[in-house]
Amino acid sequence: LRRHGLTPDLTIVSHGDGDHAGGLADLEHTGRLLSGEPDRVDGARPCRAGQQWRFDGVRFEVLWPPDGSYQGNAASCVLRVDALGASALLTGDIPKQVEYRLLGRVAPTTVLQLAHHGSDSSSSTAWLRAVSPRWAVASMGYANRFDHPDPDVVDRLEAAGVTLLRTDRTGMIVFRLGGPDNAALITKWRRAHGRPWHREPEL
Repeated sequence: LRRHGLTPDLTIVSHGDGDHAGGLADLEHTGRLLSGEPDRVDGARPCRAGQQWRFDGVRFEVLWPPDGSYQGNAASCVLRVDALGASALLTGDIPKQVEYRLLGRVAPTTVLQLAHHGSDSSSSTAWLRAVSPRWAVASMGYANRFDHPDPDVVDRLEAAGVTLLRTDRTGMIVFRLGGPDNAALITKWRRAHGRPWHREPEL
């Protein structure tokens, strides 16, 4: 953003935990700031189910939380993004209890961000069946001490026929969806833009 001289019109911090809100101080945002835990995120207004807006033909809708009675992971702002026949569901750290509350109110999606970095506290079989994603993204650090994603979550994804992508293995992942032939272009940053020492040696 700094390189291109850009500042966000809208910033969403799912909830107040440090691994989600910790970098906010380094982000130069001049527009609105929303969070599922506005009391823990300085300057934030509440992220609440029913909020929706459009930017450049892209539709955004908040699905959770319904009010301010939730705390911690359960307060995570859940955001659905729709454009050109493709969709993404961003889930923060919601636990299974929140997934169950959203069943029947969430439509299938193209790309699912696995809640809580692929922890077994989320991504229930019922949730995966309802959301029916083509791809699931697990965002986590390399060699993280929590061993995310959980092997049971990986097994559930495999049983559901969902392709799993992991940032610990690929770095940043960029999706370009909804093209003329409806083909997805997925850039795995470490592979496409890796440093020389990331490449396999030539024999």
